[in-house]
Amino acid sequence: MEWHIRRKGEFYYKKAKELGYRSRSAFKLLEIQEKFRIIKNGNKVLDLGAAPGGWSQIASGLVGDAGRIVGVDIQPVPATGKNFKFVLADITKESAIKKISVVCNIFDVVLSDTAPTVSGFKDMDVGISEVLAFRSLELAQALLKEKGNFICKIFQGKRFTEFVGQVEKVFLKVVVFKPSASDKASKEVYVVALSKST
Repeated sequence: MEWHIRRKGEFYYKKAKELGYRSRSAFKLLEIQEKFRIIKNGNKVLDLGAAPGGWSQIASGLVGDAGRIVGVDIQPVPATGKNFKFVLADITKESAIKKISVVCNIFDVVLSDTAPTVSGFKDMDVGISEVLAFRSLELAQALLKEKGNFICKIFQGKRFTEFVGQVEKVFLKVVVFKPSASDKASKEVYVVALSKST
């Protein structure tokens, strides 16, 4: 099983290099986009946990010149195109919303591919992932326009069902999805939420 996972990861890593993508996670967003059509031309997209820039890169191409991407992370992210703006911020801090709002105060789509720095302690990593997911949902509620869309990565743990329930209170359609580029053994899944209702 470990060898299979490593080979799968290597495949997407090499494919990302070949296509000029900044991370293999780009394929996860591409698959989500193909299935759910989350991002449209001209959209304003907020990318939380943007480093190293793979999702911003894909989103930048999808929204085109008329759209805008705002990437947020505690690590700098190089520009992915003329329609990209980076905000250096920690999304767990209250100051994050204010910093983002200076650049753009309302979005069509909020993406969150945030993840903890892996500690080797699974319970701790899952717990931090849950904190980041709940915080991403708060930012989505504050910054998404009505009928906007939200994608959020979360590691399945004790609060996973609670998180999905909270998302369902805000969006009309919610789907839990695991892209083929994700390791099968990983607890990582994506909550895809369509059409913000409140």
